[in-house]
Amino acid sequence: MQHDGTEQWIEPAEEAFPPPRDGAGGKPQRRGRSRALVALGVFGELLITVGLVLGLFVAYSLWWTNVQADRSASAASDKLRNSWAAGPAATSP
Repeated sequence: MQHDGTEQWIEPAEEAFPPPRDGAGGKPQRRGRSRALVALGVFGELLITVGLVLGLFVAYSLWWTNVQADRSASAASDKLRNSWAAGPAATSP
């Protein structure tokens, strides 16, 4: 309903937007999206899904690389501390 500025309400005309009808003038057609738009929508959703999966893979790869580097650095530092604790190596003259 629309308000015309006074206290009266004006009902929209039923025929202002009649539903589309098939060629024979029978029952109204259902307005749907074309196949191209549906295919484009599905393709877009697939691209978003692939992008999210790849983003998660990159995050996982960076995290796992960090875990491996931490283990390697810990092993190297433990080896260095043990060599310092053992004292100087005996050298033969």
